[in-house]
Amino acid sequence: MSLLSYLQNGYTAHPWVAWLVALYLLTPALAYGILPRVFPGNSHQKRHVIVCVLGDLGHSPRMCYHARSLAARGYHVDLLGYVEEQPPLDIIDSEMIDIHEISVVKNTRNLPYLVFGALKVGLQTVGLFRMLLGLGHAQAIVLQNPPSLPLLLVVIVYKYLVRWGDFQIVVDWHNLNYTILNLKYQNVAHPVVRLMKGYERVCARYADVHLTVTRSLKKFLVDEFAVEADKILVVYDRPAEQFTPLEESGSNFQMLTKRFPQEFSGVLFEREPRIIVTSTSFTPDEDLGVLLTALERMDRKALPFTSQLPPLLVLVTGKGPLKAQFLAEIARLAFPEQKIQFKCLWLLAHEYPILISHAHVGVSLHTSSLGIDLPMKVLDFFGCGVPVVALDFQAVGELVHEGVNGLVVDDPSGLCKSLKACSGAGSVYAVIKRGAMAESKRRWDENWNKSLGGVFPGI
Repeated sequence: MSLLSYLQNGYTAHPWVAWLVALYLLTPALAYGILPRVFPGNSHQKRHVIVCVLGDLGHSPRMCYHARSLAARGYHVDLLGYVEEQPPLDIIDSEMIDIHEISVVKNTRNLPYLVFGALKVGLQTVGLFRMLLGLGHAQAIVLQNPPSLPLLLVVIVYKYLVRWGDFQIVVDWHNLNYTILNLKYQNVAHPVVRLMKGYERVCARYADVHLTVTRSLKKFLVDEFAVEADKILVVYDRPAEQFTPLEESGSNFQMLTKRFPQEFSGVLFEREPRIIVTSTSFTPDEDLGVLLTALERMDRKALPFTSQLPPLLVLVTGKGPLKAQFLAEIARLAFPEQKIQFKCLWLLAHEYPILISHAHVGVSLHTSSLGIDLPMKVLDFFGCGVPVVALDFQAVGELVHEGVNGLVVDDPSGLCKSLKACSGAGSVYAVIKRGAMAESKRRWDENWNKSLGGVFPGI
């Protein structure tokens, strides 16, 4: 006999069974929906926000910035994410921020892509829902998109089934998940890509507040996802306090090797090099081949190295799926060591700003999967007063202003010319250096207060 039949036919003889089942089913609603309303608890619980990303906290700067800003205003913050690399030390040490590790689901059995994807979504759905149930009566959640699957859906279900709508969902749009997925399929009409786009479009309508990193992304949400414009706030990325210009004067190279002796052991130049830095996740939306082609032209073709063109130390920070391919290409090109040397590094979160501050020029090779997001790395460069040479795409002009704080290029030839202009002591570099130093004075907290001061209760 089924449980339903038993309850229907045996209720008169055994009513206590039905009551036990009802109590079991209603316990979550009682614990997480009713009791917190009757017994709201102390101010710690009243001022409580969750910040969540399905990514590594150590390399999710914007979400860490949200956590810092909320904590500084008296909110207790539960910060959820992967902990593959150490998060910033001030986040770890903060009494107002608790870090909760989300387990990384890895494809250890080499399952087919879609099979593993379905398994991963299922496991993360259960894990995320259980984690949310255990975090208490938060007022709101700030979550990063992408990745959105299954996070957006889990949070929506939690809001309406557990919290009865008494919960604010703030989605911070860095990009669009379906366009990232399309980098794999290269076909926006592919059923999987279309399904992801539909999922994002539907889920977006249930969010209370949307944050976007560009005006272009806001326009997309209004035009394509039918999100109400007055629910969208453009919150430009700004560098956090740890990104500051280099204060000492002298040789950047000597100061760099002194600060990182192990990493730069054996890196020697006969003359003072110009330091170029690029940060990458080694993914298809960052064309590192443009940089290599530009440097190859500087080395072997149009621009011989002279006393006016110093040697180059090219720093590449990050890791990702295409790193091995990039290293193999560097080895194949075999640049002369006294002209161009590469150093690939993977640094702790607190070391990264120090490295950036020693660079003369930052290079952004980000092209965007849709052209409407902006690379956070450019803000890191600006925070350290480092001017930027960036590949052109739709939204880049919202951040990099040609001839003011950086240069915008279309191809390897343009990058080659711009790097040459930044390698000497000419007027072009002097102007964009001043512009980058001006950018370093514009900080995250000021921008956050202006944009989000009225979003969270009590601020």
